[in-house]
Amino acid sequence: MLLFTHQLNVRYGSQGLVAVACNPGAVYSDIWREAVRGLAGRMFALFMRICFLSTDQGSHTSVTAALADSTEVRKRGLLPYCQPYFLALGPRFLMPFEMAGPFVGSCWGIPRTPTNLSAEAERVWRVSAEMVEGHMRADVAGLKRHGKAHWKRA
Repeated sequence: MLLFTHQLNVRYGSQGLVAVACNPGAVYSDIWREAVRGLAGRMFALFMRICFLSTDQGSHTSVTAALADSTEVRKRGLLPYCQPYFLALGPRFLMPFEMAGPFVGSCWGIPRTPTNLSAEAERVWRVSAEMVEGHMRADVAGLKRHGKAHWKRA
């Protein structure tokens, strides 16, 4: 997500787009329902209930980013990053996986990035575009084979 956010800002920032990378933190939600079963699953669920953020807490960064003033966000450069944890030693000393720490709602930080951020962001963009293009070709071919009614989306 960091690389894609960077590339969105590089490509479309001059047109007024402001993309923000939001880290919801380690969130205990329904996404984990099939992760582990049996006794180990119940122990994992208890651990998550104690140590992970609630879904309400996990939504703070997205809401903060959505409501942020775009002029202020642009001042954060090509990779504005919102995360939910207090970082006592500053943003350069992140907790493991940037997924732990005291919950503070949301705060702006500096994420870990590859040393070749621009090149990696460009590569992610290119690969994503190739994948989407492949799906688009398949949709068009299916449309030609089966007619428009077959491809209506719900």
